[in-house]
Amino acid sequence: IYDTIASPQLYPVKFIEVMGRDAGWVTAACALGCSGDEAGLAPLLFLPERPPASTEEVLAIVRADVERRGWSVVVVPETLRDAEGRHLGGDTPDYIDAFGHAYFPSTGAALSRLLTSAGVRARYEKPGTAARMSISMASPVDLSQAEALGRMAAEAAMQGITAHMPAVESFEDGWSGMALVPVERVANRVRHLDEAFIGEDGRCVTQAFFDYALPLLGPDPFPPYTRL
Repeated sequence: IYDTIASPQLYPVKFIEVMGRDAGWVTAACALGCSGDEAGLAPLLFLPERPPASTEEVLAIVRADVERRGWSVVVVPETLRDAEGRHLGGDTPDYIDAFGHAYFPSTGAALSRLLTSAGVRARYEKPGTAARMSISMASPVDLSQAEALGRMAAEAAMQGITAHMPAVESFEDGWSGMALVPVERVANRVRHLDEAFIGEDGRCVTQAFFDYALPLLGPDPFPPYTRL
């Protein structure tokens, strides 16, 4: 966002394409850095739970944001679909994995091309690998959960327990409580973003989401920025 504000004449619009085919948890998390005095800098969020009517509606919303702020940072899930179920990146999958998950062409790339061809310079970023494995971005809560859940999984395996996976039961005061749950409760199921976490316009998150998610990031998760 600050990079875009610094030079909006180059690319007034930047699409950030994130993981999450059917649920908007990662998309929603991209707003967590914009609270308090920076709330007005929050990106536009296109959530799978609130699909746009069409590609044209997405472009119109982004253009309106540029007219209002002079720039727009837009977070889109990797396989964003419209209200009719059509993939904005294209309906022919690039490939299908062993679990039957279809991987479609880039949403961010398609929207960037369409917007640029309409006269608004746009680019996109897809930080997939960094989001999955960057240890420098792992919070203390991430690390403690990973160790505890991994230990539970190893102990279950040593006891001969199969077809189960360790799960966190509660997020009160950060997180607490773990249990082994049958894999059929988790595999190939989607947990959608809670309704209470989605803003009225469908393009932002509520304070309830901040209250839920920020404790999971540990103390002081974001470096301070100042607009001069």
